[in-house]
Amino acid sequence: MDNICRIMLDIETTGKTPGCNILSIGATTFFCPQRTNFYRGIHWDNLNPDFCNETDTMEWWREQKQEVAAAAFGGKNTYCQALQDFTNFIHERQRGHSGLHIYANGAAFDFPILEYAYKAVGLNIPWNYFERQCYSTLKAHFQRVPKPKFEGNKHDALHDAINQANHCEAILKFIS
Repeated sequence: MDNICRIMLDIETTGKTPGCNILSIGATTFFCPQRTNFYRGIHWDNLNPDFCNETDTMEWWREQKQEVAAAAFGGKNTYCQALQDFTNFIHERQRGHSGLHIYANGAAFDFPILEYAYKAVGLNIPWNYFERQCYSTLKAHFQRVPKPKFEGNKHDALHDAINQANHCEAILKFIS
């Protein structure tokens, strides 16, 4: 295959719109010889006070498995540290590659929320607009490629990213 660095990301949040708090960021590389994972949870006390917690999403979290919700709200990092670590993860993975494709399950969710957060804390967004890829579009167009069995806990940002990457990789193999 080509020499593109491919990363699948997933976030867990307290809402669905830019300006909501991010609870955790999970990511994994794929279509490469060795996968590398990234996970940072943001400590509840360190959530940005200028950001919001949307009532319907907070209610939704109360309905999730207790251990999954506890993990989502049990982060240890500050906002700035989690975002800076994610930037470093992306830049380190890009070394030696001719480009970056960063995927998310819904271009209208993860990217706008993360980009808002990066701007709000004064950090540069670690990707260009043309490097963003939409996994949900791929899976909608290639429904005949089955999703592998889900491993781990749903709504854990890293587990979601890994499972999404497994399916995305299967789709990309199918169409190449």
